[in-house]
Amino acid sequence: RPVADGVITHTNGTTVESVTGVNGRTAPLEKVEERVLREDSSGRVIERTVRPYDQNGAPGPARKIRIEEEKNADGSINSLTTVYRGDLNGSFVLAERVRRDAAKSGDLESSTTTVEQPTLNNSLEVVETRRGTLKKTEGASQEDVLTYRRDENGRFQEAVRQVTERTEKDGRVSEETNEYIAGEGG
Repeated sequence: RPVADGVITHTNGTTVESVTGVNGRTAPLEKVEERVLREDSSGRVIERTVRPYDQNGAPGPARKIRIEEEKNADGSINSLTTVYRGDLNGSFVLAERVRRDAAKSGDLESSTTTVEQPTLNNSLEVVETRRGTLKKTEGASQEDVLTYRRDENGRFQEAVRQVTERTEKDGRVSEETNEYIAGEGG
């Protein structure tokens, strides 16, 4: 059997990922259009439209992603990523909002990320929180990210911890990631 191969093309802020099918025809898998709405010394605003396609090349409902980054005077960065999911009628509905606050102190960067999703009454509820630290030294870095999720009682419990160590030596990069998942008893 022939194996399908993929092609990625970039043109004027548009990226199209295509695959060649078994019958030899090329069909798009996904099309990403990115526009910079504002970029200056205080931050930037980017709007990204992602259009998925099925195996026959027919377009599916699109997603719009709006990324707003704000640089503060103390060097910290606040970002807000809002994801809108398209429906079959062409309308967009809020699907997720992610806030990330990052601050740097010397060689240590700390960040807090909050993920909110809409509830049945159209208000937003925090469903996940991530707290991370990134320590960079010459030729190496270590990142430690703790993810908290709600338990059945509505309290946030540690769910996942991911530790990534990266080293660079003589032009070679070595990266090791360990992921720890909390069991039922915590």
